[in-house]
Formats: sequence, structure tokens, C-alpha cells
Amino acid sequence: MGFLRSIFGMGLGSLSAKYQANKEGEIDGIDVFIKGNLYPTQYSNVPPSCRISIVTSIHDIDSDEPILSKINDLKMAPDIPIYYFNNPGPNSLISQDMGYDDWVPIAFIPDETHLESPYKGTRNVKILVECLTSDEIILSRTSTNKMMYFDESGYLDLDEERLLTQETAIELAADIAYSDGNLDKKEGNIIKEFAKQIIEFSLDKYKGKVKRRLNRAIETGFIQAKNRKTNRLLLTSKIKDISNLGVKEDLLNLCLDVMAGDGVADENELRILEEIATNIGYDYKEYISQRDKRMIGLDTLSVSTNVSDDDNSSSSVILSMERTMGIKLDWTIEEKQKHLKKEFRKWNSRRGSLKDKKKEANIQKMLDIIGKLMNHYKKESK
Repeated sequence: MGFLRSIFGMGLGSLSAKYQANKEGEIDGIDVFIKGNLYPTQYSNVPPSCRISIVTSIHDIDSDEPILSKINDLKMAPDIPIYYFNNPGPNSLISQDMGYDDWVPIAFIPDETHLESPYKGTRNVKILVECLTSDEIILSRTSTNKMMYFDESGYLDLDEERLLTQETAIELAADIAYSDGNLDKKEGNIIKEFAKQIIEFSLDKYKGKVKRRLNRAIETGFIQAKNRKTNRLLLTSKIKDISNLGVKEDLLNLCLDVMAGDGVADENELRILEEIATNIGYDYKEYISQRDKRMIGLDTLSVSTNVSDDDNSSSSVILSMERTMGIKLDWTIEEKQKHLKKEFRKWNSRRGSLKDKKKEANIQKMLDIIGKLMNHYKKESK
């Protein structure tokens, strides 16, 4: 490691930077090093000695746009996702013509999976290092370049995968909205507002294209759903192999919002939602968690719990209750019972803690369903 030295003349040389591969915890990346004069003599508007910080940032050279960080600790601020690594610099005050006589590590930059480029593909990236006073006067700066490959669409690209998912989300949400044979106005407005927000926040150069495609998805989706011709398997197959979890989450959230839009959890809606979540490869437990957040606030849970003597009727009711509790058909009785015990603890812990009578009633309905299913499985296991 280099030592902070005071060498007059050309002893230290100008500030320079380099990098080498490293890993912090589970994150691959590079360490950035600097060497040379931190405080050249040409500055006359700063004190003869001061404390400094060393700031590292990265930029796309061709577009001169910043590289963004997906790691919160490496963001300029919570709402400004520009990559920004601040090193407090030497512990002591430094004077003019002081610096490091050997390479000193001053920053860690994660690999491309934790960064977001303005554009997809191989990009020439500048690693910029600046030495600043407490008043943010730049004393010295240096940079080094690195080639990086970004396999996801950049924040200035038209993200075709995301747009495809948004189109698909609209068509699937329309199918849910029409699952009871009629389109509730609230559900239709949720879908239209979803598209409106996407168009509004699109880059100006892509706004027209995005608007045309989403409007076409609304028109097609509503017609297909109304005529019971929505091909859910075809639509979800387009999304299954997309690696971006965020776009799948956006799709599922829209569908869940539409399900809850009319205040009722219809059995057909729950069946379609489960099919969608499974077919796009979304984590099942996370889906159930997101679904339950919507269900607790509904006006009513439209789930029959009346088990009759008729075998067909009884099987239909049991299936409906199982779907409501997030039970999969291929689970064993032991797995179903274990799941229900967890669900009981979850819902029972919430009972009495809410002031909303509607939510309290829904929790009680869930507990009633758990009790009915547990009795059913007890009889089945004999």
C-alpha cells in the first residue's frame, strides 16, 4: 500500500488510476486503485492544507450518460441511482504536492449484473476518480476505461421485453376482468390507467410506439376476453423465459389489482391468477403473499364453504377453498395440513389487531375455510 508523502517538484507524478478483479461477499467486481499527487500546486483558491474525499463514479463514454447502481449503498442518494463511491481519503490534512507514492485501493465497483447502463450491449465505460475538498472543489482527477457487457436493456433503450410483458399483462388482466361474464368499470379503469402511466413515463422518442402497442393490447384483450377466446397458455409462454423478475412482478401486480378492483375475490379470478403465476414461472409462495395482501381488503370473499352430501358438489367446494388458501392440487394430505397450520398462525395473529370490520370479517372467513379443510383432510386420512 502506498504512503501519503509530501514530495515537491515531479516526485509523485500526476494522479493515475487502475483496477483489478475482486469480490466483496457474494458480489463480483473490481477494486479501483490510485497513485500520485492528490493536491497539485496550481490551485490558489483553496487553503494550504485541507481534508479531502475521493469520489469514484462511472460513465458510458459514447453517450456521456451515467451508469446506475442497483445496490442502494452505491447510489448517490436513495432517489438518485447514479453509481457513487465516496472514500473519506487520508485521516490527516493534506497539503499541496502531497499524494500516494504507490497504488492505494479507494473504491469497489460491482459487476454488470448490479449496474444499469443507458444502452444494452458492450459499452466502453469510464471510471472517473476525483479528489474533492469539503467545499467540493476538485483538486485533482483521473480516469481509466473498461469494457463492460450489459445483457439487459438500458434505461435509454426501448425495453422490448418489458413492453411485451406490459402488452401481455393487459390482455391477461382483461381476461380476469371478464371472468364473471361482465366487465366491471373499476377493473377496466385499472387496466387503462396502467397503460396511461407507462405511456406517460416513456421517453419522448418512444412514446408514440408504446402508445400504439398498448392501445392495441387493450382493444385486443377486451375483445378476446369478452368472447372467451383469450389464449392464456400462449400469452404466458411468451413471458416464462424472460429472466427479469421485475417485469413479471409488474404483470402479476396488474392482474391482482384487477382481481381486487370490484371488491370481490371471484373463484374464477383466483383460478386464472394461479394459472398465470404458475405458467410465467413466478415464485408460488411470493404470489400467495402478494395475493393475500389484496384479499384481506376486499369487500367480500366469494368462496362457498357449504360442503354437501353430493360428491361432485363437495369436490367443487373443497377445490374452491383449497385455491383460496393457496393449496396446490398435487400436494399430499400431509403437505396440505402443514400449509394450513402455517396459514392459521398467520391469519389468527392478525385477528383482533385490525380496526377495519371488513378486514376482520375476511380474516374470519379465512379461518373458517382452514377449519373446514382440516376437518375434510382428517376424514380423508382415515
